[in-house]
Amino acid sequence: MKTCHFLTILLLLSGSVWGADLHVLSIGIEPDMTRKEEFDLYSNDALLVNQAFSSRAPSSYRIKNKLLNGKHATRENVLAQLKKIVSEAGSKDVTIVFFSCHGDIEKNKGYYFTLAPKNGNEKASYLYASEFHKALENLQGKLIVIADTCRAEGLLPKDSKTKASFLLASKAEESSYGQEFDTKRPHGYFVNALCEALAGAADFNNSKSVTLEELQSYMDERSHSLCQEQTAVSKVQSKHRSTKLSGIRNNSLSSSKGKIRNPFGCADVVLKNEKELNELLKDLTLKIKGDPNEKDWTKRVVQGNPRSIEGEWAGRWREGKGSWSSGVAWIKESRGKTYLMFNGDSSEYLMELKSLGKNRYGGHYMSLSDPSDTGAWAGVQVSSSRVDGFFQGGRWDFRRKLK
Repeated sequence: MKTCHFLTILLLLSGSVWGADLHVLSIGIEPDMTRKEEFDLYSNDALLVNQAFSSRAPSSYRIKNKLLNGKHATRENVLAQLKKIVSEAGSKDVTIVFFSCHGDIEKNKGYYFTLAPKNGNEKASYLYASEFHKALENLQGKLIVIADTCRAEGLLPKDSKTKASFLLASKAEESSYGQEFDTKRPHGYFVNALCEALAGAADFNNSKSVTLEELQSYMDERSHSLCQEQTAVSKVQSKHRSTKLSGIRNNSLSSSKGKIRNPFGCADVVLKNEKELNELLKDLTLKIKGDPNEKDWTKRVVQGNPRSIEGEWAGRWREGKGSWSSGVAWIKESRGKTYLMFNGDSSEYLMELKSLGKNRYGGHYMSLSDPSDTGAWAGVQVSSSRVDGFFQGGRWDFRRKLK
């Protein structure tokens, strides 16, 4: 018995019980906030991303994470850490480098990150894309670069033969944006989408893991839904697509278990008594054939499991016979309930639902910007691609085309 314990300890020390190392370098800095000793939203995003990858990494990885944020996110420190990763990473390893900072494009010199200034000299803090790529040119294994910065597309190397995959928050002519009213959530809209995806929202096939392909698909659409002014740009290597980046053990973004019920990490629907829902169900008349939702009205093809309601859906709602308002929805099941996040043209709603049997669901919706905008919703999943939904005085339906 003692010999077995000794051998186990040796295996743990040698790292041979893991299939590969996951190197996570998370960098975040907003110079003015750090200088004024204010709460640095960018620095905090780097912390949240570091925690998201580290806490949800598949068990086959040994985690090697490093956080450089606030005053520690200097140009010298970043380059030193990149050099360290290059010296340590093996051919089976995965390296993730994340940036949350200002970014811009300088004429004749190209894209650069603005990091923690040295002796008040902001330009001395610049890390140019050319320097970044050169620092990683001898890296072994898979490299995934994620950047929530303005004009992030400028980070893409001109060399089309790059071996790295990129998930970037904005086009070369765009800024990236974030929210500041809810400090429990990440600041950057792109980071919101990233943390939601890793927490399980991007597990389209219900495999209890999130691959890079699923991450890309979710973040591209979700970040644009959160902020219409920015468009995510992705370049994913085909051999990286199936790389597992998250193992789903729980669906909460909260560091304190149980504080947030929903798997999207936002404010929960305010629970109400069942009277309003029961009244809706009493007056509900389902008409599968001839129903307004019978006609397939969406063309977008999405990932998902035909045996599960979970995944991405197109959604639309209207009051009475009024015009339809459209959007995108993500459905996730967690702890015996079904949650739906809907992003419309100018609104964002969360639904918390329970099963009513026979593919029927019922519960309540709530606007995330105006919690007083809430009510009951009930629906039936007619097929793997159709959900007919109802609220008091209106319709709220969902459709999808599966790959």
